[in-house]
Amino acid sequence: MNSYKFSDDVTDAIRQKAIACLEEWDCIGKDKVLDVYPLAGGANNINLVVADGQKQWAVKLRDPGAEHFNNAALVDAIHGQVEASRLGVAPSIYAYSPTGDFISEFIVGETLRPATIREKDYAAQMVE
Repeated sequence: MNSYKFSDDVTDAIRQKAIACLEEWDCIGKDKVLDVYPLAGGANNINLVVADGQKQWAVKLRDPGAEHFNNAALVDAIHGQVEASRLGVAPSIYAYSPTGDFISEFIVGETLRPATIREKDYAAQMVE
């Protein structure tokens, strides 16, 4: 089993859910010391970075208050990201749950926001 070192700003409930998901998914490996800290963003989810000193992963957990969302739609969105990753335009997803939690490749960079896309000539640059 892995050992987890959470930053102080991760609640106990999120710690428990993250550990349960990561142990069930078993895609990081075993017997590692993993640092876990929040990743900004996520209106209806909790985003975390998990790091072992050599590699980083992004973990998205459903916010406990977001049960009203359609799980099937969330899983469809995950499948869309899997397809986008095959095209090289999204991070790879390594594992996910039927309730919409998932772990993916962590890519360092800026989040592409709608305002950025609306900037002059940005759309043309995206297709080049």
